[in-house]
Amino acid sequence: MTKEAGTDVDTQASVPWAQRKKDHRNTVRSATVPLRGDLLDEVDRLEDELVRAEEADARLNRHPVAPSIADRILALEEEARQSEVRFSFEGVGSGRYARLSSEHPATDEQKEELDGVELEWNPETFPPALLAESCVEPAELRGDVQEWTEIHENWSVGQVNRLWQACSIANAGVAESPNSQLASVALRRRNSATSSPTA
Repeated sequence: MTKEAGTDVDTQASVPWAQRKKDHRNTVRSATVPLRGDLLDEVDRLEDELVRAEEADARLNRHPVAPSIADRILALEEEARQSEVRFSFEGVGSGRYARLSSEHPATDEQKEELDGVELEWNPETFPPALLAESCVEPAELRGDVQEWTEIHENWSVGQVNRLWQACSIANAGVAESPNSQLASVALRRRNSATSSPTA
């Protein structure tokens, strides 16, 4: 099959590289983390209490207790949502990533603990350094290795893993343009609904 003139490839070929490369942006990924992790345990406890209260309300034919517990759960969930912070990370580029990695080599002790498994970097110092270097939001955390070290050491494993995953994906980058299947399906449904004849 021959390529038709006027395709995107033809258009790109006519644009000088010096102009095209200005479009380059590294991948950005975000993660939202609730800072009040303690509230999640309280919600779990109250949900158990809610089940028991609903059973007792029905069995004892009393003034219902369950709705007030449900209200408390909803209030705690809202409090947890209010504590959420959005963190955004931008890939630092492969050269800077390699330099950061070499600045934080694994120690001999760390290598021994993993029985000779090859470590690319120090798992204690490299993640905070890359998080600090990649962070674009909140802006005041960008470049603050000390603050990211505190987060890495003191926050829960789940919170840190969520941040690290977003940072890692941002730095892994993308090899192709996005192609959202979800958006395509939604548009097909909409188009189908608007084109179908009405009764």
